[in-house]
Amino acid sequence: MKYFFLLSLVIVFGYLHGCQDERSSDDGTSDSDSDSDSDSDSDSDSDSDSDSDSDSDSDSDADTDTDTDTDSDSDSDMDTDTDTDTDTDTDTDTDADTDTDTDTDTETETDTETESEGDPNYVVVVDPAIASQISDSLDQYFDDIATQGFFGKVIEFDGTDAQDLKDILIAQHEEIGMVGALLIGDLPAAWYAQDAWGWEELPSDLFLNDLDDWGEFGEGMFESHPEPFDFEIFTARIMASASDINAYFEKNHAYRINGFLENVDKSAFLFIEEDWDQGVNDALELDTIYATYELLNSSSQTTHANYVNKLTGDGAEYTEQWVHAYPGGMNISGTGGGNVTCGDIESLNLQTCFVNLWNCSGCRFTTVPNMGMTYITKTDYGLATIGSTKTGATLNQEIFNAALGDGMTWGEAYKHWFNDYGHSNMQWHAGIVIFGDPLIVLSGNVKKQLSEGITPVLTPEQLERWDKIMAEIARTARLQTFAEYRAQHPQFFN
Repeated sequence: MKYFFLLSLVIVFGYLHGCQDERSSDDGTSDSDSDSDSDSDSDSDSDSDSDSDSDSDSDSDADTDTDTDTDSDSDSDMDTDTDTDTDTDTDTDTDADTDTDTDTDTETETDTETESEGDPNYVVVVDPAIASQISDSLDQYFDDIATQGFFGKVIEFDGTDAQDLKDILIAQHEEIGMVGALLIGDLPAAWYAQDAWGWEELPSDLFLNDLDDWGEFGEGMFESHPEPFDFEIFTARIMASASDINAYFEKNHAYRINGFLENVDKSAFLFIEEDWDQGVNDALELDTIYATYELLNSSSQTTHANYVNKLTGDGAEYTEQWVHAYPGGMNISGTGGGNVTCGDIESLNLQTCFVNLWNCSGCRFTTVPNMGMTYITKTDYGLATIGSTKTGATLNQEIFNAALGDGMTWGEAYKHWFNDYGHSNMQWHAGIVIFGDPLIVLSGNVKKQLSEGITPVLTPEQLERWDKIMAEIARTARLQTFAEYRAQHPQFFN
């Protein structure tokens, strides 16, 4: 009997000890009223919703293993963990350790929002003087470009010169893989000097697009560039008042949502003046974007009246205009000719969204006003332009237009054109820049199809003839000098 009694005690003691071990194993963690923060992994095969209001000083995330769908609502004065291995829905109000941490819920929502927005790969550098006034417009713009897979970040420029601006772009390209940037407001420009058709000095954003080291910045004007010479990124500018910039983004949003702007015919308009008409007899690949186009390329057609009537009548979404010009306007020559100034572009509210300005120095952005910026900031329709800050233009722009037809953005097509052909002729192309939203894609009305590559159609004979014309233009051109720019913008120089 004595031995039987002792054996019973041993069995009971073993049973109680085993229960205690099982209970300790199930709990796994414990929370107390002390100040503590603990993070651990949660591995679950179920959906669990847990809400709690807690006055505890303890913030603890615990391991939860469950194979069931469990809804747990907890309203207690401390953090609790609910573990279950049964297929039940439970409402629990308990002192057990359940992770219903409100801070954890908030962190999860923040992470999800970051993932849905994506990691930044595009930058908008803004003049601090206007940053707060255009912030709402940039928020909408970032929502728009996110649908394309571009995710933006704003950087307020806090440097001095163009090298500081380039350093920002280099850092962003290295850190986030930035593909391009939009520069908004009065920001510094690098200058370039060369002997083309005579000595010339010009603002050039090629310095920003080519992230290679151009050497000592010095006074801010370069006379050479690295080789090989190509773009790693694209940049575009918008320079205007805050109200005009907000208006720009409003129409940009409308085009992105609707695929068009009202009062603008979805077609192309080519206005090629007589000096250049021997080289243009087709659509310059714009028929890869638009089903219809109008080409005026004889002296009897390229009149002031025909230009104005077209762009104040039905309008045209894309305009190619090859006319002798200066920063503030262009001179349509011959019988029926006349000037079209920046003031005219604004007052006539010309109905075109995209313009290739084959207008010498028409995009010299350091001169205000200039044609390229006027089209996008002073009309109800302008969205993007491409042109030159000097005597020059985009030779073989069929490459650029075909890239747009392939569905590239305005900035990508610019980069593609330069790297494919533009870099080979700095005499013509040292001043080529783009204005407006570089991520805009032309909606057109022709189904996009990938081209097999465009073979430049410009012949050596045509180029020789055009070089002679350009030499005469350069000889008589009177443009802002680098010294004048420095005097007018001392804030951009140390």
